[in-house]
Amino acid sequence: MHTRPNLHLALLPDPTNSAPHILDSFERREVMTNHRVELPCKASGHPAPKYRWLKDNRPLEPDTRFRQSVTGLLIERAQPSDTGAYVCEVWNGYGNAEVVGRLHVKGQCSLVICLPTMGSKISFIRCLNQVSLTCSVTGSEEYQLSWYRNGELIYPSNSIRMTGQSRENLVMAGMAKSDGGAYQCFARHGKMSAQDFVQVILEGQNSQ
Repeated sequence: MHTRPNLHLALLPDPTNSAPHILDSFERREVMTNHRVELPCKASGHPAPKYRWLKDNRPLEPDTRFRQSVTGLLIERAQPSDTGAYVCEVWNGYGNAEVVGRLHVKGQCSLVICLPTMGSKISFIRCLNQVSLTCSVTGSEEYQLSWYRNGELIYPSNSIRMTGQSRENLVMAGMAKSDGGAYQCFARHGKMSAQDFVQVILEGQNSQ
């Protein structure tokens, strides 16, 4: 007499009834200007989910440098203007999901000191009341900025103020002729750096 083996049948869910599930994502990507970068966004789901990309809360504008692949968004020759917050929306008839991340395209840092004399490298200050210098940095969103006078680091004091989110404004009050010299602004972000300087010459009736 033959005994039939017990058969245990597992009921598998219908593969056609599956909401999207994120398999690969990103939170932050950094890339140098003119280099290629991919923003990962891959999901499973049945039926196959659809994708849509947004940048800074707006649908991504058509660009020949942008190409959506099966693994994410590929950007050729990335530009500083590509920096921003990206959202990858994924959906099908049974649900939706999304990937949220930020891309930062790092360019070559450049720095310019903006002077009251509109760009002259030698600033003749006729009064001794107050001198203001502003350091303008482009090519990087995040940087550390320092001010120097004749090669020595400048620290805030009762007569010296540094204002702005990155201390880009140097305001000096009650300056004397002896306070003149080479003022330098130095910006650093990772291995990138930039600098500019101005020769400040103070003149006035009360010069010391």
